Order: sequence, then C-alpha cells, then structure tokens
Amino acid sequence: MEKQDNDEEGGHFLDEFMDDEFEKGTGPRRFSYRELARATNNSRMKKLGEGGFGGVYKGYLKDTNSYVAVKRISRGSKQGVKEQGSRESDVYSFGVVVLEIACGRRPINSMANEEGVHMVSWVWELYGRGKLLEAADPRLCGDFDKQEMKRLMIVGLWCAHPDKSLRPSISQSIHVLNFATSLPSLPLQIPVPTYLNTLVKLSFSLSCDPDITEGHQNQSSNNNYKTNSS
Repeated sequence: MEKQDNDEEGGHFLDEFMDDEFEKGTGPRRFSYRELARATNNSRMKKLGEGGFGGVYKGYLKDTNSYVAVKRISRGSKQGVKEQGSRESDVYSFGVVVLEIACGRRPINSMANEEGVHMVSWVWELYGRGKLLEAADPRLCGDFDKQEMKRLMIVGLWCAHPDKSLRPSISQSIHVLNFATSLPSLPLQIPVPTYLNTLVKLSFSLSCDPDITEGHQNQSSNNNYKTNSS
C-alpha cells in the first residue's frame, strides 16, 4: 500500500509539473487532435511501426517545417486521458520507433532466418563491435550526419534497454538528441532482462542448496530401493 501511495503521489507530482511547464511554455509542445490529424493526413501517411498501445505514423508539421512520429492510440487500448500506459512501455516504444526510422527496418526481421532477428539485439551487437553506423538505413547511401545518426541510434538503444529501471525519460532522450547533454554509457553487450537474472540466480541457489540436493538424492535412493525390492 505504501508503494502504491508513493507511486500515486509521484504521478500527481509529475502531472502538476508537466502542466506547469505547458503553461509556462517551457515544456514539450501540446498539440490538438486537429493538428495531429492534419500532420498525418488523418493517419493516411506512412506507418512507421506498431508501438505500444497503437500504430506510429509519419507526420509533417508545416509551421515548424519538420517531420514527426505520431502515435495513434488503438481503440482497444486503455491508454488515454484517464488511464495511461506505463512510462517504461512508452519509452520502450519510442526507442523501437527511433531504431526503425534510423535503420529502415522492422522490429523483427522474420526473413533473416527461422527464429527471426530482433532489431534491438542486432543494433546492440553492432554497437558493441564499434560498427553502429552499419545499422543505418542503406537507402540513405551514407548521406547523413554521422554524429546525429550515431546519437539517434544510441538513444534508441537506451530507451529499449531490457532493464526498464535504466531507461531514460522522454525529456532526457530529447536532451541527448539535441546535443544538450552527453551520450549515455551503455554496456557493449545487450544486458539480460532483470527477470531472467532473477530466474538464473534462483536456479543456481536451488542447485547449490545442500538440503535440497540431499533430499533429491534420498528420494532417488528410495525410488531405486523400491524398484529393486519389487
């Protein structure tokens, strides 16, 4: 209950903080539905990918002369004004979409082999080998700013970090993309998700527990004894 209360208080504080930033004009820009519909031509523009809770479409804002990625919440989703998806899932979706745009690929390439190649793992592997720019969209033919592309893909990996507690906020991501702060230091190999680490540690501790091992051996001996006796 205490954790839930703390989460709710933190959520209320964040909402108030964001509202204050919107009012002052110092926070992210707030768009009306009409503006977003016009930017994406009523979602008839190119679909960039399927993020958490809905599709992500390419949009164009005339007043800023810039392209944007707009998420359209699916009707079946509970995400909305009253019920929002978790911050971690939104950040992960943002990271995957960023990598889709930078690499010109889908999140899973099922044509590569039977198991499929997960884009995040593939990009992370290239990052660890110091060949990150090889993941850039080949259709660009190298015609891009290398520092901007590198920064874009590292932010994408950061947002798609397997450990949700180590993912940045959208605000932190934007600061890095705008060269307002330094790049994050990511491990050279993609980390194992925290829940898998827990399972591995639990399995190891059980296998090393002398009481459990002895009990298993005794049970096996009893089973063998019964078999031989019969």
